[in-house]
Amino acid sequence: GTVTSEYNLNLISIDIPLALKYTLDLGGASVYAQAGPYVGFGVAGSETITINDEEDSEDVDWGSDEEQLSRLGGGLLFGAGVGFGDFQVGVDYNLGLINIANAEETTVNNRVLSITIGYWFMDAY
Repeated sequence: GTVTSEYNLNLISIDIPLALKYTLDLGGASVYAQAGPYVGFGVAGSETITINDEEDSEDVDWGSDEEQLSRLGGGLLFGAGVGFGDFQVGVDYNLGLINIANAEETTVNNRVLSITIGYWFMDAY
């Protein structure tokens, strides 16, 4: 018979961006664009393998052995958004450039699309 399989890898990481941001003030509203590198550190994750509707899930094993994933990642960040008064809405894309897989002939790179909503509680001086 036919064998069907699916593999899902869900990672949670802390990303630290070093982005340059340009903001254009439109009088009451603003638009911005940002870009730059980021470094990421994996903190948790799970992997799920489904074969013929039978599912097996386990936590990600971090480390430097061939069957483990490296915690350290990084790449480039691109983003844009708009602001209205104290509110801000934006979209960012993280393009992972560091392979976090330790196994030969295997590549795992992070790709993240995020939406941000912000509110300024204090004026910046």
